[in-house]
Amino acid sequence: MIKGLMIHEQMIEYYNFLALPGYAKCHKYHYLTETKGYMKLCNFYTTRYCKLIPEPTSIENPNLIPSAWYNHKREDVDTNTMRKAVESGLKQWIDWEKETKELYQTSYKELM
Repeated sequence: MIKGLMIHEQMIEYYNFLALPGYAKCHKYHYLTETKGYMKLCNFYTTRYCKLIPEPTSIENPNLIPSAWYNHKREDVDTNTMRKAVESGLKQWIDWEKETKELYQTSYKELM
């Protein structure tokens, strides 16, 4: 869940840099919704088991924003680069969501 929050936070910045506020707003919605879900999970766990959820040992940074972007301004992005960036951003997000769905399906089967 924390990695998912990291992904949405980075995608907000990704699309803000590209001057695509609609895409950024979509990820902001997901970020806020998933933050609320994570908080509910933590509260449930603490209330139910009287313990804190253990800190994750390591969470890999998704690094969705290309490092080269930090050397440029928004105005430096041409139309072709913009198209490729949007396509790449959407693909990364879709791949993440597919992985998450598979994890939840596997976990559900194990629990049942």
